[in-house]
Amino acid sequence: MGIPSVNEWADFMPQTVVVEPWVSYKGGGSGSNYGTAVSYGCRIEMKNHLVVDRSGKTVTAKGRVFLLSADILDIRDRVTLPVGYVPLQPILLDVNINDDENGNHHVTLEF
Repeated sequence: MGIPSVNEWADFMPQTVVVEPWVSYKGGGSGSNYGTAVSYGCRIEMKNHLVVDRSGKTVTAKGRVFLLSADILDIRDRVTLPVGYVPLQPILLDVNINDDENGNHHVTLEF
């Protein structure tokens, strides 16, 4: 018995996040350029936990988002959580693509 299909997970994804894909760095160190925003159904868990970030350091994450999607995301993407969450636009520490026996199943964002 594998991980439930993404469609079966929909009942467990009551929230929505917005992801703006990273496109490029702006000149002069003034930030980044982002693409068109995409909304995803999700489940947000706010709980401190340890993660290994992309540089290999063990850091404390404040929360995670389970996306109702298997889209390939980038750690530089800008994520906006629903109103009431702090921070509203967390800096991503890691992006994990979770597989099942059929391939990519869902994405977990650590922040």
